[in-house]
Amino acid sequence: MKSALQRILNVKYVIVIRSAPANLDLHLFFADTLDALLASDQEIAALFFTDAAASCLSKNHQANTVQSKILQRYLQFAQSGIPLLCCGQAFRAQGLKADSLISEAKLSGNLELTQFFSCCAMLEF
Repeated sequence: MKSALQRILNVKYVIVIRSAPANLDLHLFFADTLDALLASDQEIAALFFTDAAASCLSKNHQANTVQSKILQRYLQFAQSGIPLLCCGQAFRAQGLKADSLISEAKLSGNLELTQFFSCCAMLEF
């Protein structure tokens, strides 16, 4: 049972991921950091993929590539109930169409991100 102080200090996080899906070690570090947050009873409200990271959520990655391994790691968070949000503008800027977004993710934008600003702490990778 958490004390009153622990409940007050418990912060929800929105994780903003910007890094391109070219570096497996970097994205695995991000995922390990998220695991550590969850293990310390912190709540992650959503993962928001923008800029070059938006392409992480494409279903067009070839099997056994760096990109597919990164996607599989982030899908573990979706399976545990953490929403995967993808900036629609960034996704389209990568030359991707909405129908190539994985089914576990949702196209999103500034409205959702602004709503998170009011209630959550942001971590950017």
